[in-house]
Amino acid sequence: MKHFLLRRNLFWLLCLFPQITELKADFQYQESQMRAKMNQMEKTHKEVTEQLQAKNRELLKQAAALSKSKKLEKSGAITSP
Repeated sequence: MKHFLLRRNLFWLLCLFPQITELKADFQYQESQMRAKMNQMEKTHKEVTEQLQAKNRELLKQAAALSKSKKLEKSGAITSP
């Protein structure tokens, strides 16, 4: 009886082996695709963040310049036309 059970289990393992191999290959492919997508998203996020930081710096400079000109106007250093 043991011999029969071993043969039956071996038979099922051999039948399932190609399916298991195919599932593992599919999993590895999906994992590599996901990693590539995540890397691309990270790169895009970094680029957008850098662009927004540059725009923010520029706007802060403009705000500082406007604030300075308003202070000069109030102090009478600049006369309006």
